[in-house]
Amino acid sequence: MSLTHFIVGDGPRRGVLLHGFLGQGRNLRTLAQRWIEADPSRMLLVPDLPGHGTSPIAGPDAGLEEMARAVLDTCREVRFANGPISFTGHSLGGRVSLAALRAFPSHVADVSLLDIAASAYEGERGGTRRVAEKL
Repeated sequence: MSLTHFIVGDGPRRGVLLHGFLGQGRNLRTLAQRWIEADPSRMLLVPDLPGHGTSPIAGPDAGLEEMARAVLDTCREVRFANGPISFTGHSLGGRVSLAALRAFPSHVADVSLLDIAASAYEGERGGTRRVAEKL
């Protein structure tokens, strides 16, 4: 599955920047641009995860590993990967990053997590699972 994406920077150090639940890559455009300004040795691929933004929807039973596979497939399709890739993920993107590390360790250089919950939160003010089920 090829994901909608954009690339920021042209440095040799490759990384993927992943958005959170109900987001899309463009939510992270400013972060990606400032990161490249601070570290021009980087090149970042910023996709819309499956079912987000304008990327295709994954299968009905698709989980984090399938999302990670779609990100890595996109990297390969656009010849972005020239070795293991650094993953940085916010919220859901962090979970996808961890799934990539677990399922495809030889393709992942490292993982950085930005504001990722340790587990599903179903408290009074939570309900992420209920939102996903409604969607």
